[in-house]
Amino acid sequence: ITSRHKAWLADWYLYRGEAYFHLNALVEAQAWLQSAWELNQQYGYPWSQAINLLALGRTSTALLRFSDAEHFLTLAHEKIAAFGSQTLMLRALNQLAELGRAKGDAKMEWENRRLYNEMAIADAEKLAKEKLTSSLDRRIRELDTQLLVLQTRQENLMLRQKSSADSELLQTLRAVSLQDPLTGVSNRRCLDDEMPVLFQRCGEDQRALSLLMFDLDHFKNINDQFGHPVGDEVIKISAQLLLQSCRGGDLIARFGGEEFVLLLPSAVSSVAVQIAERIRDKVQHYAWSAIHPDLRVTCSIGVAEKTDESSANELLAHADQALYQAKHQGRNRVELFL
Repeated sequence: ITSRHKAWLADWYLYRGEAYFHLNALVEAQAWLQSAWELNQQYGYPWSQAINLLALGRTSTALLRFSDAEHFLTLAHEKIAAFGSQTLMLRALNQLAELGRAKGDAKMEWENRRLYNEMAIADAEKLAKEKLTSSLDRRIRELDTQLLVLQTRQENLMLRQKSSADSELLQTLRAVSLQDPLTGVSNRRCLDDEMPVLFQRCGEDQRALSLLMFDLDHFKNINDQFGHPVGDEVIKISAQLLLQSCRGGDLIARFGGEEFVLLLPSAVSSVAVQIAERIRDKVQHYAWSAIHPDLRVTCSIGVAEKTDESSANELLAHADQALYQAKHQGRNRVELFL
C-alpha cells in the first residue's frame, strides 16, 4: 500500500487505541497506539505524530509505566515546539504535570503547572487585546462546539454502559470512523453512506434535493504564508460557519482538504443559492484578522439541484462543475449548474 494509505492506517490504529483507552482496556490501548506510532514515525505528519505521542504518554501513565510515559511526553513536547501549536503544547504540559503527580515528583508537577499557567495567561492577555465582539463570538462558538462534543460523548458513554464490551467498542469505532477529527462534522465515508439514502428518500417523497460544493479559495497560499496550524483553524471556523448557516436536517461533510459538501433536502435551487450566498458572505466578512492581522479568506460554491434523470453521483458531479465555473469566473462567488 502507498505511504498515504499507511498514514491513514496509522490514524485508524490511533482511533482504535483511544477507544480501548476510554473502555479502560489499557493494555490493548497501548498495543494499538504503539502500532500507530510505528507507522507514524515513517509516514505521519508532525501533528499526527504529536497526538500519537500524547496518547501513548497518557496510557503509559495510567499503566504506571512512568519511564515510558516521560519518554513519550518529552518527545511530544519537542515535536510540538518545533511546528508550534499552543493547544497541543498546553495538553503536553498538563500531561507532564499529571505524570509528575502520579509518580510523586513534586518538582516536575510544579514546573509543568507553572509553564501551563504562564502560557494560558499569555493566551488570555492576547485575547483581551483583540476586538471584544469578535473574540467573544469566536469563544462562544468554540465552547458551543466543545459542549456539543461533550454531550455526544456523554450520550455515547451511557449507551455503551448498557451493552456488551464488544458492542460498546463497535459503536465507538463507528462513530469515530464517520466523523472528521479536525472539524467534528461528518467525513467523506459518512457522505458516501448517507447521500444515496437521502437521494432515494427525497425521490420517493417527491421532495427537492440540492447539493452545495464548498471550497476555500487559494487555501494552499494560506498554509504557505501563515502555516498549517492557521490553516487548520481556518478549516475549523469554516465548518462552524457552515453549521450556523444550515438547517437541522441538512448534512454537512468534509469532502477532503478544504472542500465541504452540503446536502439540503427539500431545498430547490433558488433556496440553495440563497443559503450558499449567505455562507459565502459569512466567510468573507468573518473577523479573520483576530487569527492573523494579514489573514483574508474567501470561498467559492457550486450549487446543483436533483432532477428526475440524475443520480446521486451525477448530482455531485454537477455541483463540482458549477464550483469549477465559480473558480473560473474569479472565485469568491456562487454558481448554479444549469
